[in-house]
Amino acid sequence: MPLLLLFVLDYTGRNPLQKPFLTASLFIIPVITQGVVWSDFSIPLFWKEWSVIDSGYLLTEHSRYGGTWFVIYQSYIYLLGGFTYFSLISHAIRSSSTARRQTLLLLLGLVSIRKPIFGRSTGMCQER
Repeated sequence: MPLLLLFVLDYTGRNPLQKPFLTASLFIIPVITQGVVWSDFSIPLFWKEWSVIDSGYLLTEHSRYGGTWFVIYQSYIYLLGGFTYFSLISHAIRSSSTARRQTLLLLLGLVSIRKPIFGRSTGMCQER
């Protein structure tokens, strides 16, 4: 999500690379999350439940999210996503007709990708 935000900021004319501290700070929580997910002691921080199910020759993962760090990470991702969409919508409003159409197509693509992910993570969309 930080890379998408950096792309959108650059696309909308706010060059994020002029502020290296801001750019680097966007990656603090994702880097910490990688450490939390890959360490043994952190299972309760990210998952409420996690196990591997052996069904013959196939191993599958069973997990239920909801630990403390997961809530922090999910809030961070939704905040970045909201700011990304807000930046694109405000850019579409103040742009010329060609740029507006391009921005709206970009928004349509992003929404079509995020809708199933958001629906599954909130329980609004059940997997079959």
